[in-house]
Order: sequence, then C-alpha cells, then structure tokens
Amino acid sequence: MSIINYLIIKNQDNLSNSDIDILKVLDKNINKIKDSTINELALITYTSTSSFFRLVQKLGFNSFTEFKFYIRNEIDKSKKDDKLSDNLFLTKLEEQLELTDKINQDKIKLVAETLMNSKNIYCYSTGWKQEKLSQNFISDISLYNIEISYIRSIEEFVKIKKTSDSTVLILSYSGDLAAYHDKVKELKDNKVKIIGLCLNKNSPLDEISDISLIYLNNDKDSNFVHWQTFSVYYIFEKIIYELTKIMINN
Repeated sequence: MSIINYLIIKNQDNLSNSDIDILKVLDKNINKIKDSTINELALITYTSTSSFFRLVQKLGFNSFTEFKFYIRNEIDKSKKDDKLSDNLFLTKLEEQLELTDKINQDKIKLVAETLMNSKNIYCYSTGWKQEKLSQNFISDISLYNIEISYIRSIEEFVKIKKTSDSTVLILSYSGDLAAYHDKVKELKDNKVKIIGLCLNKNSPLDEISDISLIYLNNDKDSNFVHWQTFSVYYIFEKIIYELTKIMINN
C-alpha cells in the first residue's frame, strides 16, 4: 500500500471527495514532495496553497515541514523494506490487517449485535470468490445456531422478508450497486438492515448500508491481478469472535 493511500484510509472520516482527488494526484507525484515547496505542490495538485495546507492538517500534521519529513522517512523506510524482500509480503499483510481492524473498529461488534438480534438473515455476494468467502462464513457461523440464507442471484432478492427484523449482508469487491440498487433501496424502505462489506469507501454500497465495513487489498493499485482475501477473512472471523463474546456474556 502506498504512503498516500495509507493516509487516506487512516483519515478517511475527515476527508472530502475533493481532498481524496488531490491526494491521488499527490500519490502519482510522491517523489516530488520532499524537494518541493507548498506552492509547487499546490500547483501540481491544482489547488490553492491555503487549501493544500488545510489538507495537510486534516492528515494530522501541524505543519507542511512535518508532512514533508514524514513522507521522506516513509519513502526511505519503503526502500529498506524492498531490500528485505523475504519479509516484505508478511510486513504488508500485517499492515493490511492492522488497518482493516482500525478503520472498522466498533462496527464489527455492531454487526455481531445486529446478527444476534435479527430473525431473518441473508447474504448476497457479487462474484465467485466473494461467494466462496460468504459460504465459508455462513458455514462457520451456523455452528453458533445462527442461520444465514444465501441469495444466489439478483432474482432471488424476492425471497428476502421485508421486515424490520431482517438483515442482509452484501459482500462486493467494488461496492457498485448498478445492477441491483433499486432492490436494495426497496429493502431499506421496508426497514431491512443492510450490512455492506466492500473495498471502496464512499462507494454506492458503502453509502446505502446501515453498517458499512471496508476491507483492504494491498494489490488493488498495483499491476497484480490477484485479489488477496486476507482482510475479508479477518472481518468474518472478527464478527464470529464478537458473537461468541456476546453469547458468553449472556
């Protein structure tokens, strides 16, 4: 994961869409930061100096100098990590899981509580890999007497009971709802709870969900086409962990 993407995820609740667009431009010019003035970076990112400085503050830095120092150190650290290729994959994986836990925080516990209090639970996923992940989760959670019905296609949405004690878990890679937005909206209108699990913050699924979980993938912005599923497994396992805690306390 790039330095800028890490900062976006870490501070996503404080960032607007325009902030993220600026940071994406900055990410493409990451090596220019250490040798540029704030005016030069403002020009590169098509923003004003004052707006750029406010963005630096949103990222948690007290000054532009502090921001540059951080970026320089992270670039140097990344170069050292590249030399330790045998451990680089593990290092990235640890970072991925740590960030996944951080950005979801208490939401996973809330998901567990919602599932415990739901009479009807359904799961829908948007691809073959998502389906395998979902099916494994459904199988594991059934050991705790929680039954989840798997919805295999958009047409099967009619099977969902449109009541306030129903919950639908949707696992999507991109969070794009284009093919089934109206069906999800209808569920929402009938007080059905929507739990979304996707890769992208501010995606249509993220925005429509009552509880939105975001998973990370280190290779999303690289040339690799393999989709790592560690963070999805982590979220599902953490949900089950929280469920068992609730059961023990009860």
